[in-house]
Amino acid sequence: MSSTVARRVAREATAPSVTAQRKTADHGQGLTRTETVQRAPAAAYYAPDEESTAHPGFTTTVVATLNGHPIGQWTSETTAQSDNDHAEDQMLDYLDSEIDYYEGSYDPDSVMSTGVPRIRGGMRHQLALQITASPCSTTHGTSRKPHGDGCAERLIDYAENGYRGHKFTISMTAHHYYQPQGVRGAKDKSRSAVRDRRNAGIHVSVG
Repeated sequence: MSSTVARRVAREATAPSVTAQRKTADHGQGLTRTETVQRAPAAAYYAPDEESTAHPGFTTTVVATLNGHPIGQWTSETTAQSDNDHAEDQMLDYLDSEIDYYEGSYDPDSVMSTGVPRIRGGMRHQLALQITASPCSTTHGTSRKPHGDGCAERLIDYAENGYRGHKFTISMTAHHYYQPQGVRGAKDKSRSAVRDRRNAGIHVSVG
């Protein structure tokens, strides 16, 4: 278990549980094993190897490929009980854990090994995302997370800074703009968040 996952599990241990699916990464082979586990609906979001199955009517889904290789699908469960289990957070946490694993093992079967080596060290990766709704934004007021950055800001940070020497060229196709209920002018605010991502070098297509 990575330190990132361990921290999340420790925070969630005392909260009420819901059913989720744990998908275990077989490095170099994709997501292969599924088992039922119990998670906390009040958590900021689920661990990167899990996909919640509660309340399917309130979901956002991200499908991702890295360097042309499918790496998984993540589904948000945005409900009155848990409005912060965002698919984008799960996907980025998964990438963090995969990078941590690769940097500790240099496993040639890891999907992280398929990047292009950089002259100054590290790797350059192509990350392609298909998402049902454009990501939430703390900058533009469409995120309801009680703490931490919106998903738009986390993606911008990944595009600009990467993680542990791994840099990412990101492209994203969203089915529609994120328009959370109760946020005035939500569509225009989500359009502004799209502009921010484009200015950070992320290729974004909506609709």
